[in-house]
Amino acid sequence: MIGDANAQTVLDEIEEKSKESLQNKDVKRLVILVSHVFFETGMVLNVLDLNTRLSNYLDRILLVIDGAQAVGNIFVTPEHFEKCHFYATSTRRRKFPTGFRNQVF
Repeated sequence: MIGDANAQTVLDEIEEKSKESLQNKDVKRLVILVSHVFFETGMVLNVLDLNTRLSNYLDRILLVIDGAQAVGNIFVTPEHFEKCHFYATSTRRRKFPTGFRNQVF
């Protein structure tokens, strides 16, 4: 799916599959784990748009963003951290203030 897709197509697919999965009454909670930046292609996923698209389902969705390729390579704001349940990144090669290293937001 990712190889030939653009970011909009990926967002559409995530939204469609998530809504489809949540139709199943046996599904109590859905965990969505996606990369903010795909290292294979450099494609940037708009996680703020993803949050907006899934906002009606956030009580049943746990949104986890892998920001390992994002922080330090693209502009990441505090809003990116606030619009998901977990934003995971590594700061070991970046210069951040003391106490900021290896945090999960």
